[in-house]
Amino acid sequence: MSSTEHWPVDKIASNLARAPQGRRCVLLTTGALNPVHLGHVAMFDRARDTLESEYGFAVVGGFLSPSHDAYLSGKYGDPRKFFSAAKRLAMCSAATQAHSILGVAAWESSAPGHWPDFPEVTAMLERVLDERFPGEGIDIIYLCGQDHFRHAARAGLAGVAVVSRAGRSETTDAARNIFAVPTGSDDPLSHLSSTRVREALARNDIPTLQSWLHPDVLAMLLGWRQRT
Repeated sequence: MSSTEHWPVDKIASNLARAPQGRRCVLLTTGALNPVHLGHVAMFDRARDTLESEYGFAVVGGFLSPSHDAYLSGKYGDPRKFFSAAKRLAMCSAATQAHSILGVAAWESSAPGHWPDFPEVTAMLERVLDERFPGEGIDIIYLCGQDHFRHAARAGLAGVAVVSRAGRSETTDAARNIFAVPTGSDDPLSHLSSTRVREALARNDIPTLQSWLHPDVLAMLLGWRQRT
């Protein structure tokens, strides 16, 4: 189902209403987001800055798409090692509520019977944008880190933006719509991961968590822990 209920497009509509100059695009990332942290949001900001300043794009929207519970069950085994889709969606919504382009897509995590992989999620978003904004010609650029880039580059997607880690970088290939997004060596979020967040949560390292998480996300995590 391509209902906009699962793909909130209000921010895209608002940004399009400003008649942005450039090749319009929407960014999409998929993944466990277990949990979402400030680095996830920062990579959208870095990608937007690079695509707009260097390649003539106008980034009018972006989506975080948390993976299906079935995928995480296979990855982690023990359900105590990951947050449910409902909780991950709630955290992503809290982390992006005030962001100018970012929204949260529930289609992937709520698909019945199977978990859609990222090419299927990208194709669904393309259909949603065609239905909701006919004639706008909005490109979709799949946003990923270097660990996932080798899969994304072979998936036949319309566009890929790969965020480098400090000291490492991919090469832009504009002919293939592959765009390298650099990260400075002094970026404090460049090595942040959900694994490190979960480890800090397990040892109750609140100061560290405060520097890594949106305050509403941290409040959710601490509240859920108190109820268990």
